[in-house]
Amino acid sequence: MSIPHDLISGLVLSGGQGRRMGGTDKGLQPFKGAPMVMHTILRLEPQVGIVKVNANRNLAAYESLGVVVIPDVIGAFAELDSCKVTARAVCHPEKLHIPITSIQIEYSLLNRDAEVEIFPCSDDTDIGILAWAPLGRGVLTGKYRNGIPSDSRAAAPHFVKHVEPYLDSHSSKIVEAVSVAAEGLGFAPLEVALAWVRDTPGVTSAIVGARTGAQLRGILRSEEISLPGVVRQALDEVSC
Repeated sequence: MSIPHDLISGLVLSGGQGRRMGGTDKGLQPFKGAPMVMHTILRLEPQVGIVKVNANRNLAAYESLGVVVIPDVIGAFAELDSCKVTARAVCHPEKLHIPITSIQIEYSLLNRDAEVEIFPCSDDTDIGILAWAPLGRGVLTGKYRNGIPSDSRAAAPHFVKHVEPYLDSHSSKIVEAVSVAAEGLGFAPLEVALAWVRDTPGVTSAIVGARTGAQLRGILRSEEISLPGVVRQALDEVSC
């Protein structure tokens, strides 16, 4: 059954500050005489009834393009931190203007905070979970076990703050457990870490960001493995 295009809303995620783009917002980055987001809007408009743009800064600049702008912070939840905002939004979808079918939340063996509120709310409301950073921002691949590689994100000044929280002693114990399990099963640590996230009840899928063909092949191989129950239980215990 086809849906009339005027009943469909299109939402463009404009992206935040592009640190490798001179500090300009990704959506406002000029391309062929117009902001990048405008090219997306023009392609999307003929296919939907209304186009809206989600942005976390420079709202006036996006509004000047003649579209409805939705800021990142939802007023009803503005007093809460981002994790609780997601939980409240999932548990109370009637407070939002659009229905929720899935949510994105950071989740991995190194960050299981979502299990406190997000997973229970998601289960109660039948909403899917897309886990991002399932490899703990690359730490669960084991690349940092013996130091910080010069070509890694932890070596880059603008990325180190995102990786550093997962280089502590507790995280190191988890990484070692993943590496030992991987060696015993004949897999790579990446494959074990991804399989653990994939098979977590409530997770619909994992969002990964391969930078090379080798990384992509490793990610795809994780779909071919199944973790023994005893291994999963051991990883559950060491990462809690």
